[in-house]
Amino acid sequence: MKMGTPLTIFLCKAAEDQVISPTHISLFTSIVQCWASGGRMNPVVVTRKKLMRISKIRSTSTYHKCITDLSRSGYITYLPSFNPSGSLILLNK
Repeated sequence: MKMGTPLTIFLCKAAEDQVISPTHISLFTSIVQCWASGGRMNPVVVTRKKLMRISKIRSTSTYHKCITDLSRSGYITYLPSFNPSGSLILLNK
């Protein structure tokens, strides 16, 4: 049985999840875009600045709330780094 893409799996689960808002969906889509453009390596190395730009999130506090919610809900594992090269995000299945 073939599993769906990370985005398809997320959207199916998120449809029933009251915590997930359009902003969460935008951020997760941005993470998947970085994953796909980076050779589908898991975990993916990302920067807050890049994810905020792609997802159109303007507020750092909104970004942190959404990334924390996605992590707490089990959609991702977020390993923050203060290194300019980026943090690690593992897409969970």
